[in-house]
Amino acid sequence: MTRPTWWGGNRHIVYTVVVFIALASLDNTALAMIPAMILPVSADLGVSEVALGFMTATVVLVTALTAVVWGFQGDRSNRKTLLLAGTVVWAAGTALSATAGSYAALFGFQAITAVGLGSIASVGFSVVSDLIRPGRRGLVMSFWGISQGVGTLIGGLVASQLGAGDFRRPLMVVAIAGIACAVLYVPAFNPVSYTHLTLPTKESRCGCGGGGVG
Repeated sequence: MTRPTWWGGNRHIVYTVVVFIALASLDNTALAMIPAMILPVSADLGVSEVALGFMTATVVLVTALTAVVWGFQGDRSNRKTLLLAGTVVWAAGTALSATAGSYAALFGFQAITAVGLGSIASVGFSVVSDLIRPGRRGLVMSFWGISQGVGTLIGGLVASQLGAGDFRRPLMVVAIAGIACAVLYVPAFNPVSYTHLTLPTKESRCGCGGGGVG
């Protein structure tokens, strides 16, 4: 298939990074939702705050463990496909969480969410590393780091404002936002691993290459 002329250009790469940072922010928003709505969730489902705390800790653990699997697969397959799949999984899990009528159902749906969330950090980190040349990589990664905190802040704000009376509403809002970001990521650039990595040759390290600048 013939690619358009703008494919892989600077603007395309900037677009890809911006959408990815939005995704990275949203995954932290999704992770922060339930902890910010412990009281309304507890009252609605008739479950103790301790049980919800255990569920939250389990979600964090599952996210961390599955990140290893996502990262392993990211080295061996199409990372753009993995990011899209992970986003759809966590968005679906979040939407299903909004329909939960019991603690067990919510626990299961949140576990699904956690599996999807594990993809963003592990796969996304390598994507950014390959997209951005070393001279700008630190700056872009700092924006990525900021997005984590911003996403957590947004999650707390959305949950507290929209979820005070009904914890299901903010979950559905974040799920829809996740699907929207997934759609925006479809035309994103998918770099080949180590696209911008050039290992120094023996000659360049010792300065004895025949074609070097004097």
